[in-house]
Amino acid sequence: MGVVGGPILIADGFANLFSVNSTNSSGFGIVVGIFLLALPDGVTFHIPLAYKWDLGVNANVLGIDFVKDRYSSSSWIKYACSFGAKGTYSIKDYMTASIFIETRKTAGYEWGIGGGAGLGFCFGDR
Repeated sequence: MGVVGGPILIADGFANLFSVNSTNSSGFGIVVGIFLLALPDGVTFHIPLAYKWDLGVNANVLGIDFVKDRYSSSSWIKYACSFGAKGTYSIKDYMTASIFIETRKTAGYEWGIGGGAGLGFCFGDR
């Protein structure tokens, strides 16, 4: 969200700052835009469970989704947040297998749940 929303808020804040009809909220937009650029979209914690096993838990609270309505072809940029977990097993020093599950909320839509599996290749030491 920071890369898209931050510059927009900063530009709007500066535009209001130099406008004849400026309000006191122009400085607020600049500060919030800078925070959105600086803050991460989410955090992930990796917990080593055992030899070759890893559990990653994540929370992304400052996300955005690009949403397109399949019936009207209208599209929007909407706020989104997600929470999930991923289990990873190191098959070899350079290959991993993982499964994940997550729940996601996009503004205007209900909470959803998803999951999947994957194979990965490690570059460097694991």
